[in-house]
Amino acid sequence: MVLKIKHIIICTIILFNFDCLSKDFNKSDYIFKDFIIGTWIVDTEQAEPYPFPGYIEYFKNGTSNVHFFEDEKCENEIISDLLHWKIDNGYLYYKDVSEFEWSKDKIIKMTNTHHVLLSKGETLYRKRGIVCNNLDLSDE
Repeated sequence: MVLKIKHIIICTIILFNFDCLSKDFNKSDYIFKDFIIGTWIVDTEQAEPYPFPGYIEYFKNGTSNVHFFEDEKCENEIISDLLHWKIDNGYLYYKDVSEFEWSKDKIIKMTNTHHVLLSKGETLYRKRGIVCNNLDLSDE
């Protein structure tokens, strides 16, 4: 009987610890969801710039807008796309609104000013900011 009680106590402790670990990880997902809201550009101090300047805006409702322009004047938009996004288990998932399959990037680091993602073997560096100084992004 004593052995059975010890076994139950040990099992309870182990399950409690696993439950705490999963809740801590989920807390990170919630923090990442708060951090990602806003406008992000390529961090050119950490990575090569894209051939075309652009930015991604993430919104609380799980959508994002991707914008790329011909040059830094941002007069001729060459790519504009609406995406759905979500964060789950340390991954940033995204898909075009017309697609069914989600793509995902592993979140290596995320703060309210920078994030680092691993996407198909490539490290992506992002920071808050705008490329186009003439754009009004005050509705974030």
